[in-house]
Amino acid sequence: GIADQRTWELLFNAYRASLALGALPVSVEIFPIYPQGSVLTLGSRGFAVTTLQYLLQELEHTYGELIAPPMDGIYGEQTQSAVRAFQLRNALPPDGIADLLTWNRIVDQYNTLFRSYQAE
Repeated sequence: GIADQRTWELLFNAYRASLALGALPVSVEIFPIYPQGSVLTLGSRGFAVTTLQYLLQELEHTYGELIAPPMDGIYGEQTQSAVRAFQLRNALPPDGIADLLTWNRIVDQYNTLFRSYQAE
């Protein structure tokens, strides 16, 4: 009955699998609760990074110039570049760091995208 990291990862992977089958995305209501009050930077790892990578991949459909990072849970150079591109497009300091402001802007835009899917 505890939603630990392993449980969240299993749920997230099941969600990704449903998208591959053509299911419409579901709003990410557990966010923008910021992951553990920390920033995600080059070298960060884990579920929060995988979630960030997923959100960036979804937003790539809106921002054609974002180069979606792989969903590997590792905040590498590709993730940093995608975050920087997002920041530039949204008048945020382009430091490639997913801080609170960047995280919340990404989630807000993802949820806006989700609502547009619902309206179709």
